[in-house]
Amino acid sequence: EGANETERKQRVGLLFDLNKIAGEERKTLEKLRKNQYPSGGWPWFDKMPESNYVTLYIVEGMGHLKKLGINTFNEPKNHNMLEKAINFIDDEFVKYYKELKKVYSDKELKEGNFLTFTAINYLYARSYFTEIPISSKTKEAFNFFIGKAEKYWLKTGKYSQAMISMFLHRYGNKTVPNDILKSLKEPKI
Repeated sequence: EGANETERKQRVGLLFDLNKIAGEERKTLEKLRKNQYPSGGWPWFDKMPESNYVTLYIVEGMGHLKKLGINTFNEPKNHNMLEKAINFIDDEFVKYYKELKKVYSDKELKEGNFLTFTAINYLYARSYFTEIPISSKTKEAFNFFIGKAEKYWLKTGKYSQAMISMFLHRYGNKTVPNDILKSLKEPKI
């Protein structure tokens, strides 16, 4: 329906590009589904054990797509893949928290800064999917690290601070994200 031949060619070219992109998206999602383990995690390479790091990275990427309005994960088989991955990262997060509880006393846990980059990355990736509830088995670990993020954000790097600000904001905390933004805007001496 273009006004001239050049415009018509551009529109046909755009249509073919959109079809190519849709085809690539289907292939990529199929590959992700095929490589996902029954546990919900993905490995670094085929036949290796699943990796929390790789799975967090993929879930975070899915969150970025969702934020861009790409609703690929509304489709049942893709949503199922996403839920399995979230269950996996939740379980890994709980394992980490339980290990801390074995090693440290209640007092040490209360007073210490256990805010690792992996914990920050988990909370950030998970915050893209607030519509998927935090399970009761994950809630204690989740609340522990949210508290650590609120208390110790200043002891992290700028990149981590930006992630903390975003996930706290998504989980309803408006005060700390504003403090982080003010801190990031302060002139450096």
